Amino acid sequence: MLALAGVALAAPREVVLRDGRSLVGEVTPIEGGFRVVLPLGAVEVPIDQIVQIRPYSTPGDELARRWAELAPRDARGRYRLAQWARDGGLLSEAEALLAEAVAIRPDYENAQLLLALVRRERAQTQPATAPARSPATQPTIRPSQPVLLGPDDVARIRLEELRSHDRLPVEFRNDVIERFLDRVRGQGRFAQPGYEARFRRQGRLVQVIEMLETDPLDDALKADIRILNDPASLAQFRRRVWPIYRQGCATDACHGGVKSAGGLRLFAQDLVSEAQDYTNFHTLDTHDSPRGRLIDRGLPDQSLLLQFGLPAGRAMTAHPVKIRPLFYSKDDAGYRLVEAWIGSLLYPRGEYALPSEAPQAEAEAPEAPR
Repeated sequence: MLALAGVALAAPREVVLRDGRSLVGEVTPIEGGFRVVLPLGAVEVPIDQIVQIRPYSTPGDELARRWAELAPRDARGRYRLAQWARDGGLLSEAEALLAEAVAIRPDYENAQLLLALVRRERAQTQPATAPARSPATQPTIRPSQPVLLGPDDVARIRLEELRSHDRLPVEFRNDVIERFLDRVRGQGRFAQPGYEARFRRQGRLVQVIEMLETDPLDDALKADIRILNDPASLAQFRRRVWPIYRQGCATDACHGGVKSAGGLRLFAQDLVSEAQDYTNFHTLDTHDSPRGRLIDRGLPDQSLLLQFGLPAGRAMTAHPVKIRPLFYSKDDAGYRLVEAWIGSLLYPRGEYALPSEAPQAEAEAPEAPR
């Protein structure tokens, strides 16, 4: 633990606690600890609960510091910092960083794709403004390229893959409960005396499950139900399933390069990326080939995601070209893990349309530089 003595008191400080929380405010030493003045009042924290007291900087300050530390030709560093900025809502700064990355490396495809996505998000959320910094030349974005899924797409996939055993935070927007009840009032269970009142008393996740089971929700209602974390099946994919395929299938020489084999494009530029992971899941889940489905929810063991990973002599359907097997046999622990995961997915899969697939949400080619 860093020494806590000699803390400067006037500037805001961040007090990092042992339980993982942080408090930001004016810090004053008191007997046995520190007093932290927060916007809603002051709290006193015993010294044995504190891990560190450090200067506090806003996300914008932190971004400026990291940006200044980048080497002049570090395109990869700008790409990663742009992801961090985008996750924090700093879209104009993310756009400028990505433009710099592409100006440094015109063939940096992932930076091009993310730049197109960020520009689309900016156009949807705020009036166009000049970027924080401008490169000497504007990159050319190929509008026909696939882009990573956006936050609305991620939210829709989470909603469609939700199961009753999931325990996740939910956000309702735009009076979605009242709009739902207006549609179903007097029908089915909602025609029973007192049932609407019981529905209103239920937890949000229970309400969502019942809404999905009661009525085919339209896109407008679905858009206002936000699942704020990964359902169990998606958490399993991100933490355990995708890492099996990341090194074997998503390399530049296979399905991760500009010329992706078999028309299947996967992304593996970053170890932790929500947009990247959900894009890969959606791609694998919806990709069809003459040989079958990569993920066959009805017949998990026939999924090409499993069969293509076996040695050619042990597979029902062998990979079309010779590759290094991911699994030695069906008894391989990785094979059993992926098979169990596919079997845990909802079946039949709903043919839901993502918000980005709707005609009004399609990305347009950026305007030419003025």
